[in-house]
Amino acid sequence: MFWKLIYPISKGLSLPLKYLLIAAIFSTASFALAEKGSIKGKVVNESGKGIATAQVTAQNSQGAEFQVKTNSKGEFQLSDLEPGEYSISVDAEGYKSVELLNKQKVESGKTTKISSEIELPISTDDSLLRGVVFTERGYSVQGATVEIEKKVDSSSKGKSFKKQYVTNQAGEFAFRLPGSGGQYQLKVTARGFETATQTIDLVSGESRSIAFSLKNSSK
Repeated sequence: MFWKLIYPISKGLSLPLKYLLIAAIFSTASFALAEKGSIKGKVVNESGKGIATAQVTAQNSQGAEFQVKTNSKGEFQLSDLEPGEYSISVDAEGYKSVELLNKQKVESGKTTKISSEIELPISTDDSLLRGVVFTERGYSVQGATVEIEKKVDSSSKGKSFKKQYVTNQAGEFAFRLPGSGGQYQLKVTARGFETATQTIDLVSGESRSIAFSLKNSSK
């Protein structure tokens, strides 16, 4: 197949020129395959245990960002990166964000291994919200879906947040909320009951308990 492709191009050339043409084609193909590189490393907590699903972001000098999630062992690899220098930052729920002081250099066709593990300290700014879902008669509701959402407008520096929890046998639920607090909207749905909502304001590091009392649905 290869000779069929280059034969029309090489037709009429002397043998030395044909060899030069073939060498040039192979050289160009090899360069094209090896022009990009990658960065790999590992994200751990203060005990040295890998942190799963942490988000690792690499940003180049033009401001373009490339992201990947860590695996169950806290390992990651950012692939298909153009050669150059990249700043690395890591975010994970329940931990403080970390940005590496030294930029990582990516070379053509090579994998850059971050020399030391990236350690994330536990965040002390997280808020904790616990709650329980009851019927009007005071019985706990198992299997209710509790949704929590924080909406952030364009003028805010915070990030939007949305999560879901299904109550346990005792009707309990819990959310760990990252960031600097804010206003949250909660919604509870359960089969046979009307939807219930609450809006709460939390400050950074606050721990609070709430309760929902569900009314029987008329349907």
